[in-house]
Amino acid sequence: MEITLSLGKDFPQIDGSNSDEFAAEIIKIEDADIKEVILDFEGTEYINSMAMGTIFATYQKLKDQDRKLSIINVNDKIKRLLKVANLTSVFGIDN
Repeated sequence: MEITLSLGKDFPQIDGSNSDEFAAEIIKIEDADIKEVILDFEGTEYINSMAMGTIFATYQKLKDQDRKLSIINVNDKIKRLLKVANLTSVFGIDN
């Protein structure tokens, strides 16, 4: 089973004001019986380091369970941030 979470509507920016809410949404998928999770960032303009940490921690947990997490539709700003953190290849984002 695969699920795509469209984040842009609820999270146009992921910053200090909504990082906890974002983390709670992402953590829900860790316990669900879903083989592949796709985070669709269309409409999301910015993510902070806490959001990146949440995404990476979820990626690690899913990977340990032979599940997959990928990211699509990131803008250039988010892509640069992921590139600086050496995470573009982890999430299958073209450089």
